[in-house]
Amino acid sequence: MKKYFLTGLALLLPVILTLAIVAFIVNLLTDPFIHLLKAAFHYYHPANDYPWNLDQTLGLLLIIRLFILIMVVIFIIFIGFLTRTFFMYSLLSFTDNLIRHIPIINRVYKSLQDVIHPLFSSTSSSFKQVVLVPYPHENSLSIGFLTSNTLKETGEIRLKDKVAVFVPGTPNPTFGFILMFPQDKVRLIDMKVEEAFKLLVSCGIMLPSIPGSSDHAKT
Repeated sequence: MKKYFLTGLALLLPVILTLAIVAFIVNLLTDPFIHLLKAAFHYYHPANDYPWNLDQTLGLLLIIRLFILIMVVIFIIFIGFLTRTFFMYSLLSFTDNLIRHIPIINRVYKSLQDVIHPLFSSTSSSFKQVVLVPYPHENSLSIGFLTSNTLKETGEIRLKDKVAVFVPGTPNPTFGFILMFPQDKVRLIDMKVEEAFKLLVSCGIMLPSIPGSSDHAKT
């Protein structure tokens, strides 16, 4: 009985968590517009004399949320398209420059840019290569992600021929360490980033096959 329960839990839990995350994102994007819509209805119908209620008509509320979500996606795509025009690019550059000169806010803005841009940039190589590194000691190997293969010299610290590797924790891969390794100590492995995250989250249970690896990271 316990075995069947754990099997069912392993199958259902990812589905439930995925639906919960999707519902959270949908509510986050649509709730402000739902509140505006309710305020507009109450303004034009103060006596609540309209034939339906958003809070009680679940089907209608879902349709409205879906419509709002589609409009938000279209708006984001439209903004992305407009950034290719000279006027919109100039406007965004002006806004970016303005925010960068606001005390305190500019630090938060710059930090968010540094995190978000590599994740969504099609030209970024961040977290696109899984590696094995000798950590926490020479006789062990840890899964890591190559984040930079070119490091600049900083004062008296010699970083020539070293690469930056993010070594995540398990089962929470969002926590980890940025470590500097000599190139000849970093082994590139033929593993997808998604497979590496599955390995980390499952604490090694979901171990994918590794067809091959190279001896060191390329510059």
